[in-house]
Amino acid sequence: MDRPYDIYEERIQRASHILDTLPQLDKRIGQINARLFRGGMASSEFRRLVDERNSLVKQRDSLQREVKENFHLTLEEETEPIEITFNIDLKTI
Repeated sequence: MDRPYDIYEERIQRASHILDTLPQLDKRIGQINARLFRGGMASSEFRRLVDERNSLVKQRDSLQREVKENFHLTLEEETEPIEITFNIDLKTI
């Protein structure tokens, strides 16, 4: 027999999904940031990465807003540090 519809279960599942998704979005945004700062790419790849990054940032912001407004949760910073290297020769500066 099927369980009856439970709005609380649905809300808990939605909050859980959001909390699982946010770290994945942050990780991908960090990877894109590192690639953009590393340089050495064609302009088409740069534009593609910027478009993907913009889309992910909007999605992350929307999910963060939803979790704060609808579920009244405080998000902790879970981002890993990213090492960014620049394609410049410091001897010439």
